Amino acid sequence: MELLRPTLAVLNRFYTPSSGSVNPNVKLLLSRELDRSRAQSPDLIHGGVTRTDYDVIRNDRLLGFIIEKASGRKLKKIQDHVLIYLKVGAYLLLYSEHPDYAVVNEVVAAVKGKARSFVNAVLRNIARDKEKILHDVQHLSA
Repeated sequence: MELLRPTLAVLNRFYTPSSGSVNPNVKLLLSRELDRSRAQSPDLIHGGVTRTDYDVIRNDRLLGFIIEKASGRKLKKIQDHVLIYLKVGAYLLLYSEHPDYAVVNEVVAAVKGKARSFVNAVLRNIARDKEKILHDVQHLSA
């Protein structure tokens, strides 16, 4: 899943801007990261990274709600960088064509430190309840 690294890089910069940056420009962050990633991996799927970044940002509150339910924790209690991994993982589990086991494996492999087991547990809960979550989301938007 080549889109995971650049997707996480953009979202990390968006959600945790440097002290000098007040309102990060997603389009600019995305452009810079895709240029950097293309140099390292020419086959990178531009559309997949772009779509994932914009959709995670667009569905921020919904993904946060899903993560709260799956983790049993308030979002305030989850570290910011861990929350970004969870949002990307939840989005990919619910809305991508990638197999669930591959999404969980790739996202957990990208996490460093003690948070790995927590991310693994939350994403597995989301994968297990995927159909119910999608059904509930559809009813919320109707």
